[in-house]
Amino acid sequence: MLIKIVQNGIESDWFQLTKKAHRELIKTKPEAVIVHIEDVYPESPDAGRVIRLDFRLFTVLTREFKLEDLKQEKRDERHVEKLRLEARPANAPELASKTLDEQYIRQEIKGLLESAPALAGLTPTQLRRFQLFAENGKSFREIAQLEHCEYVTRFGVVYDNGIKLEQAYDRKHLPPIWMAENCILELKIRATGEDDPKKQEWVQLPASRIKLERAMLRAGIASCGEMQMLVSDSRFPDEVECTLDFEYESLFELNRLCQICSNFKEQDFVKLGAVCQMAKPTCAANIRQLAENLDQFDFAPNVHTPEELGKYMIQQSGHYEYDENLEDFYNYGDYGVKRILQEDGVFVDRGYVSYHGTLTLEELMQDDPAENYQQEQDVRMEEMTW
Repeated sequence: MLIKIVQNGIESDWFQLTKKAHRELIKTKPEAVIVHIEDVYPESPDAGRVIRLDFRLFTVLTREFKLEDLKQEKRDERHVEKLRLEARPANAPELASKTLDEQYIRQEIKGLLESAPALAGLTPTQLRRFQLFAENGKSFREIAQLEHCEYVTRFGVVYDNGIKLEQAYDRKHLPPIWMAENCILELKIRATGEDDPKKQEWVQLPASRIKLERAMLRAGIASCGEMQMLVSDSRFPDEVECTLDFEYESLFELNRLCQICSNFKEQDFVKLGAVCQMAKPTCAANIRQLAENLDQFDFAPNVHTPEELGKYMIQQSGHYEYDENLEDFYNYGDYGVKRILQEDGVFVDRGYVSYHGTLTLEELMQDDPAENYQQEQDVRMEEMTW
């Protein structure tokens, strides 16, 4: 592919795009790329026309075509395999597994058949078919023929695997929206000012960068600055949602925040809400830094007075060995006051929070330049696999 790049308003000469050249472009990040339209839109009726593309859009398009090339290679491989099988004599013994996928599946099913708990969850039909596949070496087509349940289509053989299907829609009530197990934030994205429902995309965060870029491409969004985000569902506490201004936040920065919180349990989200009320972050990047350093904060839930704090620390925190026989000798109020003064803690709506890091809260919430550099390198490595 021949391209030109545009940097600071100046066009380069035409040159051949290679993997090495593409890696250099990712490092320099030019403003735009000039290409012949048929190189990125093969079916375009405007063949021969030269167009200018934003570099990020160009990167997504080239990755899409690379993936399409890989898919075509797989289709060619399957076609060759089909011809090989059709040429095999009818009375020839079943060929051994030729693909790593099929070998792996056979090994997995053999392991499954040796597991008593797994066997308990199988129906008799499933167990019989698994044994035919893993132990007797039967192919999927042969199993379908033996079970009298095959349907041959131009895509392959479809057969009943014994799993009972449940009706999701009763023609009266819409089923609930499916959300991934680790989904933190569900958004609807669209180009600014776009009202056509067909040009809107749903995204569930966290997600891979390429998924987000493809969603933007399908919605006709050239950059985050031209995007509107509408929240559909969220696991974030109110303190976080009130801080996030979705009119100005970056989709990719929100995704980074959700990636950090993807393994949070419910108590972690509660603690994050309390920490946000204490630290007063102003954007997703600030909240991400707090979430990454959540272990530098102590949190006593549902504690709102010095006496309650003293009682929590002595009886529940695990820092002390509480003896109920000495209950009359504990002065919870005095200890709570000393604790607050010692660590400069505060009471918030969710309880008591204190910070024991070495940086100030303002410094803690700032991006680490070294970390940003590493994240940029990770993104570049991902983009280099185009």
